[in-house]
Amino acid sequence: LMTARNPIRLGVAYSVILPWDSGGVHTEERFMSEAFQEAGYQTGLFGKWHLGHAQQPFHPNARGFDHFYGHLHTETGYYPPYQLLGGVDFQRNGETIDEEGYETFLLADRASEWIKQRDPEKPFFLYLPFLAPHEPLQAPDELVEKYKDLKDERAAGRSPSDQVGGMFRAVMPSRRPLYAAVVDAMDQAIGRVLSTLDEEGLSDDTIVLFFSDNGATRVPSRGGGDNAPLRGGKAETYEGGIRVAALMRWPARLPAGKEYPHMMAVMDV
Repeated sequence: LMTARNPIRLGVAYSVILPWDSGGVHTEERFMSEAFQEAGYQTGLFGKWHLGHAQQPFHPNARGFDHFYGHLHTETGYYPPYQLLGGVDFQRNGETIDEEGYETFLLADRASEWIKQRDPEKPFFLYLPFLAPHEPLQAPDELVEKYKDLKDERAAGRSPSDQVGGMFRAVMPSRRPLYAAVVDAMDQAIGRVLSTLDEEGLSDDTIVLFFSDNGATRVPSRGGGDNAPLRGGKAETYEGGIRVAALMRWPARLPAGKEYPHMMAVMDV
């Protein structure tokens, strides 16, 4: 997404960049954010980065983002102290922050504030990569309660990992209800940002693109998503792992409710 190049060319194809890793996307690569910045756009990132953190040149503020609020990798949780595997990772422009609240809602609120405080004379590019619905699945109590009785009626899968997942679901509590709560929270957060665009009179001329990074995991102890009728899931190159739905909103140009059947990759964006 950031470089329009295949990850195999970038040296980050085989695993995510974990907290103890020292690598990152090479600084000679030109990021989408840098292209927008050079074109006079205000640029903001709210959420997970995951493209390098061990050296300052890998950080968002050095790669085309005027403002960064979020975390440098995904080994974090949804509630304070926002840590997983022992390391706190939540910051604003390089400074560690300690804010109370649910991560999904915080990202939406801070993104909305940034839109409202922007320079109205200049266009803007906003990148909002939520942690949701990535593990560790956590949601506000009222949403957990809302979905506690949701039945897991996912169909049997079509790949070996799907079959294993089906067997485990028979003996383990389903993650489906908690997954639904996490997705509901993300849906609300997106609604907050879209409402901000409405309030600021920006909706018609703002392109909003929403998509997932990969299909749902089929590991029963982790996920609650469903890739049916596609085969496989996350970490597999079956369609269930690499094919996802996408939504685009641009009221001034795109008629609502239209479907486009054409295949595209994130690099095409």
